[in-house]
Amino acid sequence: MDVPRFPSLSSSLQRFLAGTSGAISVGFIILLPGLLLIAGIAVDFAILNAQRKFVQSQADMAALTGIRNLRSRQDVLDTASETILSEVFFDMRAPRHDDILFGRFENYDFVASADQNSLENVSAIWVRTASPADLVVLDRFFTDTTPVIRRAAIAQAKPAVDFTLSNCLASLNLLNGMLQPILGAQLDVLCSGHGVRINAAELLERIAINAEAASPDTTYGDILDMELTLDEVLREALIPEGFGIGTGPLSGEALSLGSFLYLSEGLRDLKVTSPLPPLQLNVADLVFGSAEVLGERIVDLELTADLGSAGEVPLSLQISEPRQVVLGATPGDEDAVARTAQIRLEADAIRLLNLLDVGLALDVAAAAARLSGDGEHCIGDPELRAAVFTPTRSSLLELDIDVSVLGVSLTGLLPRVTQLLSVVGVEEEVTFTHEEVAAQETKTLEVAAGDLVDNAVAMVSRRLALLVPNAGSLVDAVLQDLLGLHLAEAHLEVTGISCSTKLAG
Repeated sequence: MDVPRFPSLSSSLQRFLAGTSGAISVGFIILLPGLLLIAGIAVDFAILNAQRKFVQSQADMAALTGIRNLRSRQDVLDTASETILSEVFFDMRAPRHDDILFGRFENYDFVASADQNSLENVSAIWVRTASPADLVVLDRFFTDTTPVIRRAAIAQAKPAVDFTLSNCLASLNLLNGMLQPILGAQLDVLCSGHGVRINAAELLERIAINAEAASPDTTYGDILDMELTLDEVLREALIPEGFGIGTGPLSGEALSLGSFLYLSEGLRDLKVTSPLPPLQLNVADLVFGSAEVLGERIVDLELTADLGSAGEVPLSLQISEPRQVVLGATPGDEDAVARTAQIRLEADAIRLLNLLDVGLALDVAAAAARLSGDGEHCIGDPELRAAVFTPTRSSLLELDIDVSVLGVSLTGLLPRVTQLLSVVGVEEEVTFTHEEVAAQETKTLEVAAGDLVDNAVAMVSRRLALLVPNAGSLVDAVLQDLLGLHLAEAHLEVTGISCSTKLAG
């Protein structure tokens, strides 16, 4: 471009007007305020991003701290609030009454309890944190209100419940003949006091190692489904507890622990290199459950019972289904059901008064207990519900009697005892408090009503007394002794509860 000439001006002034060397400096000075504004906004956004992460971190830590201190409502509020205000990197607002909520985590969502003053069925904590935005430049644009950063977190307690439904003394009486050669007098220890408990997770790990089955891909479900001999199972479980193991006819028979031990699906799928919660298992359940699995393959297990006036009477025991013991169950799991074994006892031709022959058959169907989702499983208050079982079912008790005198059957003249004893299963809710679990208490379920059994026995005795003198009282004694084995009882016990905590959502 041609620069205009001004002849009347000095040469120095003309050179100044024609020069372009300061154009960049002038442009920079003009643009500098805008550049500083952009830089300030960038810094604000960087600080804002860091503050958002910090506020979320405080919410996460407060929720976890609260759920880990779920002893009382006030403990949760105090510890969560203290955690929120413990850091000084940014200004944190004290939580309001609606910033910490109690409830449950269901279907991937937090459900707040209707009554926030109660811990009933509480297993999750929702926490919201708030902090005024720490802005340098953008703050100038918010003259009326300061933006507030809010973040929320959910922490939940994950309980794993171990429980069993069994009758140790009845199992000891019925299965003694199978196990006596292997354990001898040590069998009595299984049912003494509260029995002996072992860590089932450690047992599965020992089995995996000694069976050389531990590989990176091996799961705990694989170990449960593995075929082991009875001798291997008992040695891995009992020798570390100080038991001695002998050899019996069934020592070499194969079984799988998964036939009577239920491990929740999530734990079954874990690799053996992953830790399990400390699952508690009664040694008696392991021993008798193993025997019942083997007993399924034997049509009749021969044993004897002392039936009073009848003396030592041979009995035939049939096991149609072994017990089920539950380990690491999640409350509400439909498959987390403990069951007793289904058995049938038969006594043929009991001779009374050298003229009366009595045949007895007793069927005891399984009682069952399912762990419901209700309860305060991970709250340390001793009076709160550690586990709730609903329904617990007590099924049928059926007794058939065949009586003959000198070969002539009198059964047609007797009342229908089977109908009298076959009662519809009773369903009830059974609750354990944390105090009861700590004391290793059991709750007894009866399969049949005692009065119903007594009435049926009395009817048979009176009818027989009219036909054969003194026969009624003798049959009464035999029936009472048979029923005195308490086969119709089942004892529900929570053997362990462990809780883990994690962030949810």
